[in-house]
Amino acid sequence: MGQNMLEFVPEGWKIFKSAGGDLNNDKAKDYAIILQSRDSIWFKEKSDNNNDSVLAPARILAIILYDPECRQYKLAGYSNSFIISVLNPEEGDPFDTIIISQGFLMIGFHSNYHQGKGFKANYLYKFRYQNRQFYLTAADYVKYNRVNAETETRNYYFTNKNVRITTKSSNAEDKPRVEWENYKLKKLQTLRTFIRPFTWRVSEDVLL
Repeated sequence: MGQNMLEFVPEGWKIFKSAGGDLNNDKAKDYAIILQSRDSIWFKEKSDNNNDSVLAPARILAIILYDPECRQYKLAGYSNSFIISVLNPEEGDPFDTIIISQGFLMIGFHSNYHQGKGFKANYLYKFRYQNRQFYLTAADYVKYNRVNAETETRNYYFTNKNVRITTKSSNAEDKPRVEWENYKLKKLQTLRTFIRPFTWRVSEDVLL
């Protein structure tokens, strides 16, 4: 427990990014904190050509909820693997943003090569706090084709078990094509089970 965010920062670490907002619908301000090690470590990452070691800082996601009874913050969830600082030797830091809005914890990343060198992609993961766990209830995936400038957006609604697919051509006069598909899902991913971004194959051609 702690009075503020700083009391959750271990020695040798610092706050890299943070977001505040109500996560459990009690009208109190909660926080999601990304802690970053002050020293870098070696990560074994795969590139197209070989397996390379990359020197980068370690990161931990810590989520603290305010308890009005004791007037302190308590740790409600964490992950020492989800907030990556390196994707592969060819790319820089893939992290984009962390936001708390309308009860969702939203974490964004990008990749210039992960879906193939002809594409770049953005990812937004949306977690909701339920039954003392953070469930991945939705996600947005946007893929841009460098060759024909076509954009494909997939909005996954895991709770409803469907996905909206919007395809937009490079011609501004063309109307976007929107399709809905059902999505088979046995159970929701959580912050505990979804270890790392870009590792969950949600369809034949998409890794979330």
